[in-house]
Amino acid sequence: MILFYLWKKKNKKKKFRIRTAFFHQGHISEDERVGKSILLNKRAYCKLLRTATNINTLEYSEELFKEISKYYNITPETKFIVCGDGADWIKNTSHFLNAKYVLDKFHAVRKIGTVFNLKSKYDKLQFKICKGLFKNGEYTKLVTHLEYFKNKSNLITKQNNLLNVIKYLKKRKDGVIAYKHDWCLSACAEALISHTIKAQLGHGNKIYSYDSFRNILVLRVAKINGLSLVKEMFKEQLENKDISLENMKMAKWNNNANNWLYEPKKGGMPVMDYHTTGISKALKEITAVR
Repeated sequence: MILFYLWKKKNKKKKFRIRTAFFHQGHISEDERVGKSILLNKRAYCKLLRTATNINTLEYSEELFKEISKYYNITPETKFIVCGDGADWIKNTSHFLNAKYVLDKFHAVRKIGTVFNLKSKYDKLQFKICKGLFKNGEYTKLVTHLEYFKNKSNLITKQNNLLNVIKYLKKRKDGVIAYKHDWCLSACAEALISHTIKAQLGHGNKIYSYDSFRNILVLRVAKINGLSLVKEMFKEQLENKDISLENMKMAKWNNNANNWLYEPKKGGMPVMDYHTTGISKALKEITAVR
């Protein structure tokens, strides 16, 4: 979940959150890709809400299942794996889907890091050991290793963090043990959220009006889901006006002669021909709040 501010009416800044779910079917095989790992048939689903708005987990789980069913052929034999940062609603969703649960490594390792003083070589080594145990799904060894540091003088100021991390891991035992198994795809929730949501917010450097950001979010999610909303809306507008898309020049390279066949030069600027029939109204429809 991401918390951030958006401008509402009368220039009042309000706090919002986004609950995001990504779906995929594993990774594209190495034979079919070049370089970095790519998720197979990735799709997304987002809810933009005020921070005070409660979400019923059961109802939300049902929403997710309906969304999943839109994009994939779900059968009684379909197996689900739910990956996340350890939030209770994520684990409860995994129960609803009768899914295996994987704890997101990024969040878990970051929490474990709060236990140690990383300026100390000894603590750095212990942190490295903990990361290795987590990566290999060695839940029992990891918790035992952390419990060894209870009341240790070198970590006396970190005891609250230590107890919280141990409690966090114990509550999500299955999510750690999952890393032992071949079916575990690891979790990439933070990277997906960063690229999809946080990038649109400028990683905290931008602030939008509610309507503007909602439109940006809708277009971004639509693109991930293989939809071109702008194209579909233009088609809808053209069909309503009985105008052929082929005959309507969506964009052009302008020169002084206003010649449609003008060849673009290096450094030229493509602009919309605002005189073209229907474009102005279609754009207003597309950018209008829906």
